[in-house]
Amino acid sequence: MFKDNKLMNKLATFFYVLKKTFTTPAYYSDILKAPFSFSLKFFYFFFFLYSLVATVFLIPKLTPLKKLVSVLPSRLEQAYPLELEVKFTKGEVTTNVAEPYYLPLKGMEKIFSGDKVLGAQTPNMENLLVIDTASSGEDFQKYRTFALLTKKNIIVYDDDTGGYKAVPLKDIPDVTINRQFVNNTLQQLNPVISKVANYLVPVLSLGIFLGLFLFLSSSKLFYLLFFSLIALLLGKILSFPLSYKKHYQMSIHLITIPTILFGILSLLKLNLSFPFLQTIVMIILTFIVLNTLKSKKSAKVNQTAKPPPTTLPHQ
Repeated sequence: MFKDNKLMNKLATFFYVLKKTFTTPAYYSDILKAPFSFSLKFFYFFFFLYSLVATVFLIPKLTPLKKLVSVLPSRLEQAYPLELEVKFTKGEVTTNVAEPYYLPLKGMEKIFSGDKVLGAQTPNMENLLVIDTASSGEDFQKYRTFALLTKKNIIVYDDDTGGYKAVPLKDIPDVTINRQFVNNTLQQLNPVISKVANYLVPVLSLGIFLGLFLFLSSSKLFYLLFFSLIALLLGKILSFPLSYKKHYQMSIHLITIPTILFGILSLLKLNLSFPFLQTIVMIILTFIVLNTLKSKKSAKVNQTAKPPPTTLPHQ
């Protein structure tokens, strides 16, 4: 019970600080009095919650992927042509069909579209695979295919160069691939695929959460190392100088404001994108806070200053 109360108190403190961070510029005077570790704990817990919420919104998008993995064996079985037999012998390919032999994308779409798992649109491609053992590979682009299987190579697109590359088949063991081979292989893989489908969403969700948390927290802290120099300069311009460390501490709290703002805009699909937008927002926020703290300090000085005597002391 005591531990529960302690946890609730910490959560209440966090949300109180978060609220004040957003709504009360004068509260930053209290932040600057607090130890740096206080702000760092606030920062990490904020991005812990932010990453958790973002992951929850992303989970529904993983459901089609789970469905794809679940139906993959049966769909692959349907996708493999009944008449096609491909033999790999000492790194060379032979087939039992007239060439060039096409595996069109339209055929794949008919098999998979019922499960709504084909998200990618490929208007410039007509074929998933073309088999032409007489081809040298130089005519790869005319086939409008993702892959071209020749006698000794498989030609595929090279994402790094934007061109294509040949992958030799010399290391492929001797094997005959036909409908029966595919069926037997898929039956052996079914138990593994079933387990993968069951754990896919939880594992990917955990990976997304950890990735978001580590990336966002580390990238923001690194960014603030440089932004604090701008804040330091702004403080001098406003004649309210603070140490670099205190500017960094203040920025740790301020960065939560544009993070939530841009997160909400992204959720609403109202993405704003132009150079240095985050920095511009941070400069405006820093100016507001520094100006408020300066005014607060001036008012405090005026209140504590003694008024000049209005009468002469008695002799």
